[in-house]
Parts: sequence; structure tokens; C-alpha cells
Amino acid sequence: MESSEALDVQKKHVSQVLKQLADDYQQTRDERRALALAGSDDDIEFTLLEELELLTVSIRGLGLQFASSTSVNDSRETVAQMKRLKVFDVPIVAQFYFDDSIGFDRLKLYISLLDYLRLLVLEYLEVSMTTESVAA
Repeated sequence: MESSEALDVQKKHVSQVLKQLADDYQQTRDERRALALAGSDDDIEFTLLEELELLTVSIRGLGLQFASSTSVNDSRETVAQMKRLKVFDVPIVAQFYFDDSIGFDRLKLYISLLDYLRLLVLEYLEVSMTTESVAA
């Protein structure tokens, strides 16, 4: 497969995951509401929902940029940023996700998909950077 074809396939894949992520977000509304009503520990800087919103804005934003553009601004910096955005490196997210004693299955599925999108974007960047260096 030509490198431009591979990039097109990758962009389509990222677009599909973005759509699924948006759909899944809507389906988590009741679970997010239940978490918000349950309150939070005053000793933490950000609640689970706040951490998820921060991750979502960053990861989804970069995914949207890649799906809708032909080039990536400052690919190396973006790769570094995406590597720092590891969803399961956020303690409150990991604790929630891996706690089998609680439900929230839709929200946990959403978290998995969010991290999957991050990995797809990283792959897209690597393919894009390889294509750019070969073309140069």
C-alpha cells in the first residue's frame, strides 16, 4: 500500500473512532450524572469527571485536527504531547477503571475508547512523519 493510501486509511479510521467516541460520550450521560451527584474527595485536585474532560478535550482535539487536515503542525511536539496524555497514568482514572466492585460499564468503555484514539493518533503521526521524511 502506498504511503498516501495508508494515511488515508488511518484518517478514516481516526474519523470513525471520533464518531464512536462522541456517540459513547452521549450514552454515558446518566453515569456521569451519578458520579457528579456522588461528590468527590476534597483532597484531590481534580475529580474523575474533570480529569476525563481534560483528557477528552486534548485527545479528541488532536484527533479532529488529524481527521480534517492534510498536515500536522509540529509533529514531533504533538507526538510528545500524546505520549504524555496516557489515560491510565492518571491515578483517579486508573483507580476507577480497574475497580471491579463498581459498575459504570459505559463510562469504562468510553475511557478505553479514548485511550485507543490516543494510540491511533500516535500511529497516524508516526506514519505521517515517515511519509514526510521520505518525501523530503
